[in-house]
Amino acid sequence: MNTSRENIERLLQSLYQSICFSKGEKPTFDSLRALFLPEGLLINNNDSAAPVVMSVEGFIEAVQSAIHSGGLEEFHEQEIARTMEVFGNIAHVFSTYEARFDATSKDPFSIGINTIQLVRIGSEGNEEWRVCSMAWNDQTPERPIPPQYLSNHAF
Repeated sequence: MNTSRENIERLLQSLYQSICFSKGEKPTFDSLRALFLPEGLLINNNDSAAPVVMSVEGFIEAVQSAIHSGGLEEFHEQEIARTMEVFGNIAHVFSTYEARFDATSKDPFSIGINTIQLVRIGSEGNEEWRVCSMAWNDQTPERPIPPQYLSNHAF
């Protein structure tokens, strides 16, 4: 495996860790900020009427609001499969996930795909990767996740 893929894999692990938290804890928002370009976007595309487009700060504010209102006490999302393409200074990842509101829950409340676009800053060997955008869409009965995004062929 080359350095770029290893660096991207570490970034993806940090990305999932930064949004997960247990009851009585909070997400590590500073870690989330550090993973994105300052202009980075997070896009919830679950509503067919219109995607919800947020800056990193807008996403953090939405999560903080849900926590403060008591609507979100705990959140756990883990990657279960990945497809990654890297070309030069750009990368694209289809990251299939399972999400739970309780870490001990057997069944996820949601399964979906995060599509994550990354850019490399610096030269190979002396590089940093940053997320420029991430959009997600949950599986529904009418829209199941295709089998190629459930296997770990590139994980």
